[in-house]
Amino acid sequence: MRGATSMPTAEINYVLSAYYARTVDRLGLLDRLTEDRAFGNYTVDVDDSLLVSCDLIDSVLELNFLERAIGSPSGPISRSWTLVPAGGRLGHWITEAFPNLGHALCTDA
Repeated sequence: MRGATSMPTAEINYVLSAYYARTVDRLGLLDRLTEDRAFGNYTVDVDDSLLVSCDLIDSVLELNFLERAIGSPSGPISRSWTLVPAGGRLGHWITEAFPNLGHALCTDA
């Protein structure tokens, strides 16, 4: 769509990825988690209420996958998850998404 927008290609990819993540986000994490720019991630404003980074989008997708694969960490069976996060940020997002989680053990190679 030539001339339809002045948004750079990279930003359009973030916006499209965020909209995709929103369609599969059964946990509603995009509405609950806030990108804090604490780690210097490249961020894009999707709309007036949503700021995303690749890290946030990836983590939302990963946490939704884990919930589908092994169940919610806030359920009665599972009080902790063992994760292998890339760069440690998934551990940050899981504690933000599930504040009542008893323990989250995060390891990395």
